Amino acid sequence: TTSDFYVGAKGENVNDLNQKYVAYLFADNPDAGIKCDGYDGSSTSADITIDCGFEVGWVLIKRTDSGGDWTIYDIKRDSKTSTSSLYPDLPNKESNNSYVTFAGNGFTVKYGSGDYYLYKRNIWFCTVHSNGWKSP
Repeated sequence: TTSDFYVGAKGENVNDLNQKYVAYLFADNPDAGIKCDGYDGSSTSADITIDCGFEVGWVLIKRTDSGGDWTIYDIKRDSKTSTSSLYPDLPNKESNNSYVTFAGNGFTVKYGSGDYYLYKRNIWFCTVHSNGWKSP
C-alpha cells in the first residue's frame, strides 16, 4: 500500500479510536538492499543457509506459526559471528548466543537454534545490506 492499511475489524483490539498502536511495515527490495522472505524449519541436523543476494549486515527474524520473540542480529555491534542478539519486543533484552552467522551473500541459522530451526516451523525474516539500504 502507498498510504493506508487496515488490520482486523473494530472491536478486535485493533483499529479502535483513541488507542495507540505500532506497525512495522517491510518491503522486499533486494536491489535496494532489503530482503524480506521466509523459510521452513529443517528436519535435518544441518545448518540452514539463506541466500539474500547481497552481504547482510542486519537481520530481523520471527517465528510466525506461534508466539515467540522478534530477534535482531547484526554485524555492527559484534563480528560476523553475531554472538549477541536483541529482542525489540522485550524491555532491556540483549542475549549472547550464536544462532545466526553472516557470510557471503546471506546468513546461516545454526543447527539447534530453537524457534528458528525446528522442523515444520514457519520463520519470517527481513535483512538489510551491510552498507545500509538505498532509496528505491
